[in-house]
Amino acid sequence: MIAPPPPPPPPSKKTKISSTSVVLAISPDDWHDLFAHHAKNPQDTRIGVGIHPWFARAFPINEYLPALRRHLSANQSLIVGEIGLDKSARWIRDGDGSRDDNFDIQLNSFRRQFLLAGEYNRPTSVHLVNKVFVPFFDFLEEMRQANTPFPPTISLHSYSGTSEFAAKILRFEKMIDPPNSRFFFGFSNYVNFNDGRSEKSTKKLSDCLKRIPRDRILCESDTKGDCDNINEVYSTIESIASALDLDIATVANFTKKNGEAFLLQQQKQS
Repeated sequence: MIAPPPPPPPPSKKTKISSTSVVLAISPDDWHDLFAHHAKNPQDTRIGVGIHPWFARAFPINEYLPALRRHLSANQSLIVGEIGLDKSARWIRDGDGSRDDNFDIQLNSFRRQFLLAGEYNRPTSVHLVNKVFVPFFDFLEEMRQANTPFPPTISLHSYSGTSEFAAKILRFEKMIDPPNSRFFFGFSNYVNFNDGRSEKSTKKLSDCLKRIPRDRILCESDTKGDCDNINEVYSTIESIASALDLDIATVANFTKKNGEAFLLQQQKQS
């Protein structure tokens, strides 16, 4: 999955741009190719390793957590992702065992990777789909009460939750002690603004965007590595601008800054 902080306004074909692409693994099968990709583009690429909720059963966390630890220890710029919860995963619905038991496998995989991101103080990208917001929040509250370290930045990518849940997350953020974690909300043209959305869901998305602080909105492509990711990012910028009644340059600029904040680049520059 790709979620690049976008460059300033969409340029002409002759304009050279500078941006950082964030390339995230979805299973250990991707990790080798991801490191090879980063080796070819070390200056303008950040990468993340993790086990996507769709693959939590195929790649048991007990077997792969030691490798995740080794990679995080060896690479200080590595982030954790893509991880998360998704009850629509086919193996939860149709696999061996009950749906509850299968979801527990997925939840355990997510929890341990999220805790690892907190332990190593790394940004993390979280996938939340299909009635998983309650168990996600319950886990966050459990961490807060136990004073467990949170990741410094958390992106809820291609965010499909409500504006009310976003507000709840931002209120929760203020309760974390010490207050050293920030939540961001990613949006992608591919998922959030696709042509198949109904008028009702489009209005709901627009209202949600308007209620999320501008400094917490991320622009994503959420497409595979062989797709035209830059154009997907530009399309997302245009869609967010339309939803917020803003010009494209404004959205490009503030989402670029937000991407840098998510990656902790601003801390490194200051």
